[in-house]
Amino acid sequence: MNKINLQLDQHFGRLFTIDFQHDYYVNNRSRTLTFEPTEDTKLRIKQLGLQFRSLTGECFLGYQDAQNLSLLIEKAKEPLKFSFIVKTQSPYFGNYTDLPFRKEWTVFHFTNALQSTSENNLLTRKDSVGEADLIEVFPPRFNYELQEAHEEIEIAVKDETENCVFKEIQKLRGCNKLSLDLQSQSSGRYQLLGNGKLLTEFYLAKSKLKFPLAIVDIHLQPSYAPRSIVNQGVFLNPKYKISFKARATRWKYLLLSEQANGKYTDFEVEDEQNQVKFRPIEEVQLRNGKSVQAICTENLLPFSEKPQGPLLLKFRKKLGKPIQLEKVIPNPSYERILPEAGDSPTYYSEIFIHI
Repeated sequence: MNKINLQLDQHFGRLFTIDFQHDYYVNNRSRTLTFEPTEDTKLRIKQLGLQFRSLTGECFLGYQDAQNLSLLIEKAKEPLKFSFIVKTQSPYFGNYTDLPFRKEWTVFHFTNALQSTSENNLLTRKDSVGEADLIEVFPPRFNYELQEAHEEIEIAVKDETENCVFKEIQKLRGCNKLSLDLQSQSSGRYQLLGNGKLLTEFYLAKSKLKFPLAIVDIHLQPSYAPRSIVNQGVFLNPKYKISFKARATRWKYLLLSEQANGKYTDFEVEDEQNQVKFRPIEEVQLRNGKSVQAICTENLLPFSEKPQGPLLLKFRKKLGKPIQLEKVIPNPSYERILPEAGDSPTYYSEIFIHI
């Protein structure tokens, strides 16, 4: 933490902190993410006299005068919410992070309005970021296609705090398409209900988001009390957590020999720490039609800032005196991962070894 932030901690109290963890990194701190308040939140921060700070792997809001802040909160005409946009500076973040494939018009959404997680400070729906945190992004005006046609249907929209913010009966006359105009509502997570049944959840974006990695919504006093920031005028300074896991892939070493038929035999890979298990060597065909020997790990191995190994490739000459040779081989790069064949959700990493 630099000198400016030390001074901030000395003179300000923290309203809340959001901690971004990633087990790819040795210190479990996500170093490639950036955090920025939305335009509405920037205005709210200014009105409340707060200070926003973004550090490596975390961001927080600070306050200077607790008594004055309490008065401003009491005078607020609506429940207070702070929203932040999360982006990544690394083009390979999705490669080394265990994330599902993101469709167009989707975003990861994290919030302290959840009640279904094991920890009160966890902002994800499970222990780490996953598919359950993905949500579709809708503009203020949108159409929604129902599975069945209706003559008429009662439509309701609820916000994160279960308040009904929109309700009407739409005459469909045997059609299955709804038309909604939510321009009067603020950006955030909503539920769309038809005749009392949940149709979908969506994130309403009042402005163009340019599809960041994620959006974080922090409610000052969510309906689920254990996640509140303030209780009876006392600021609790919660430290919320968002945890990313490293992607695990199967490592495939492709052994390239300078001669057409190869001049070495009896290949095997040895892990001195005995943590990596390998399948028997096999012959595979490259895209150019050339056949090569391949050694593949039995288990999936997560990417890590700390290398696995060392791994030793052992082999012998085919002809002449049977000399045992060794070559230290590298861990795979997260810059190149490929999906395994079939419907498998797993990936593998190709590493070409020249011998």
